[in-house]
Amino acid sequence: MNILVVEDDVAVNQLLSRRLEREGHTTKSIVSARELINSLGMGLKVDLMLLDYNLTDMDASQIITRLKSMDRLMPFIVCTGVGSESIAVNMMKEGARDYLVKDKSFLDVLVPTVNKVLKELKIEQELEAVRKKLIYQNAILAAVHELSLDGVIVVDDSSKVVSVNKRFSEMWGLEDLQDGISSLDLFEKISHQLKERGSFLTSISNVGAIVEPFSTKHNDLELHDGQFYELYSTPMGGSKTGVDNFGRVWYFRDVTMKYQAHEKLENARNEALKTASLKAEFLANFSHEVRTPLNSLVGFLELLKGSELNSTQNEYLQVVIMSCDNLCELINNTLDLSKLEAGAMSLHEQLFDIYSLFEESVVLVNSSRVNKENVDLILNAVDLPPVLGDAFRLKQVIINLLSNALKFTSTGKVELKCQNLGGHRYKFQVIDTGVGIAEEKQKQIFEAFQQEDVSVQSERGGTGLGLSISARIVRLMQGELSVTSQLGQGSCFEFELYLKPIEDC
Repeated sequence: MNILVVEDDVAVNQLLSRRLEREGHTTKSIVSARELINSLGMGLKVDLMLLDYNLTDMDASQIITRLKSMDRLMPFIVCTGVGSESIAVNMMKEGARDYLVKDKSFLDVLVPTVNKVLKELKIEQELEAVRKKLIYQNAILAAVHELSLDGVIVVDDSSKVVSVNKRFSEMWGLEDLQDGISSLDLFEKISHQLKERGSFLTSISNVGAIVEPFSTKHNDLELHDGQFYELYSTPMGGSKTGVDNFGRVWYFRDVTMKYQAHEKLENARNEALKTASLKAEFLANFSHEVRTPLNSLVGFLELLKGSELNSTQNEYLQVVIMSCDNLCELINNTLDLSKLEAGAMSLHEQLFDIYSLFEESVVLVNSSRVNKENVDLILNAVDLPPVLGDAFRLKQVIINLLSNALKFTSTGKVELKCQNLGGHRYKFQVIDTGVGIAEEKQKQIFEAFQQEDVSVQSERGGTGLGLSISARIVRLMQGELSVTSQLGQGSCFEFELYLKPIEDC
C-alpha cells in the first residue's frame, strides 16, 4: 500500500519510512505543510497519510481544514510527541483514523495500527462498492417491476405482500391496497372476478408462498369480463440460488389477444371444414345428377354412330361425342380436385405391372387422338418387375401427362419412360418435342385452373385442372411432379415414386 509520511524531523521521517517499507508498504516522505498541500493539489494519491501534529509551518488541525477546502483530504493517522486528550478527541472529530503518541512504544504500535487502518479502509471500499452495486441493481429492478407488461406482486417469507406494481392494479381494478395484506387475502380479493375461482385458490394454496417449483406456470385464468390471464410464480432464494427461501414473486400475464386470435382461427378452420364438406357434398350430388342424363346421351350417340349417316352427319356426331367426353373429363377432374382439397382421396394398393399400365394408358390416349399422324408415341419401360401401388391413380397421372404432351406437340414425338433407380425407386417421365413452356410459367401451370397461356383453352381445350390434380396425386404418393422445358424445344414432366416390390405382398 502507498503511505505518505508527513514529518518535519528528517531523521524521524526516514526511520518511519524504513519501518513501514520493511512491512512491504511503499512510502513517500514530506517534511512541511506547504510541500504536502502543493503535492496533494497537484494530484498526489496515496492510500494513507501518517501526519505529524506539529509541523514547523502549520499544525495538523490547520492542515486538515485546508485540505477539506481543497477537497483533497485522505485517510490519515495523527502522530504527536505530546499526549493530549483534547488534541486526540479533536483530531478524531476531524476524521483521523487513529491517534499515536511518540513515546517508547511508538515504533512497536506503528505497524499494527497502520495495518489495522488499511484493513478497515479496504473493507469500507468493498462495502461501498457493494452498496453502489445494490443501488444500481435496485434501480433496474424497480424500473423493470414498474414498467413490466405483467402484473407483479412480491410476497415475503411470512406470506405478506411487500410490493405490487402498477400493472397488477390496472389488471384487477384495484386502487389502494392495505399495507401488509397477506397474499392469500389478496388472492381471495381478486378471485371473485374469475370464472373458475375454486381451482385458482386451490392452485395457489398448493404452491404456497415460498415453496418450489421454480419459475412455473400454474393456471390459465378466465375472467367474467372475457379477459384471459396466465399465472406464473417463482421463489426468491431456494435450492436454485443456494440460499434459503425468503419469499415468492407472482406475476399475471394478459393473453386475451392470443386467446381471441386462437378462437377466431379455430372458428375459421371449422367454417372452412364445413364449407369444404358442403362443397364436396354438392359436387357429389351434382355429379350424380349430371352423369345420369350424360350417360344416356352417350349411349344414344353410340347407337346413332352405328346407323347409316352421311358424311356431314358423321362429322356433327363426332363433335357431339367429343363434347360429351370433355364434359365427362371436366366432371371427373372437378370431383378429384374437391377430394384432394378436402383430404378425402385415399390410395389403394394392388399388384400391377408398369409396362402393362403404360400400354393401357397409351391405348386410352390413342383412342382420343385427332389428326396426330405426325407425332410418334413411344413407350420405353423394359425389365421392370411387378410392384405394389395404386395403379388407378398412377394411370390417371400418366394419361393426363400424355394427353397434355400430345395436345401441345404438332410434330416429332412423345415418349413415356420409366427407369428403375434401385432401392425400389422408379422415375417416370413424359418427354415431348412440342411448343415448350416459358420459364416464368413453369410453376404456374401446376395451379388449379391455370394454363400457360389464356389462349390455350380456346385453341386446344382443357380446363387447367389436369396438371394440378396430377401434381397433388403424385404428392399424395410421396413424390413430386416437376417440369423442365424450353420454348420451341419441348418439355419433360417427371416424378419419382417408391413402389413396394412383389415380395412385400
